[in-house]
Amino acid sequence: MRKVIGSILTAIILAVNFYAYAQGPAEKFGRGIANTATGWLEVPLEIGRKNSSEGAASAIFVGPFTGLVKAVCRTFSGVYDVCTFFIAAPKDYDSLVKPDFVLGEEE
Repeated sequence: MRKVIGSILTAIILAVNFYAYAQGPAEKFGRGIANTATGWLEVPLEIGRKNSSEGAASAIFVGPFTGLVKAVCRTFSGVYDVCTFFIAAPKDYDSLVKPDFVLGEEE
């Protein structure tokens, strides 16, 4: 019984510590994995944004190219974050691209 309670308390302490540390390397690593895997989503999202703001012609002719540029930037930013997650650069583990995630809200 003591081992079970000790294991539960250890798990709680580790979970709290991980959450407190999530603003550092762990968050940068997770953001890097997510952005590397989902960077391609910028293309259809940008087509939709252009369609909503500027119309169908812009969505067809400008959206794919703008989305491709954003997708490449987000994917390479993700690779950078994964490769350098243990370094506090840029300042305080901040993201190179905004929003931090492809489906995040603009700041």
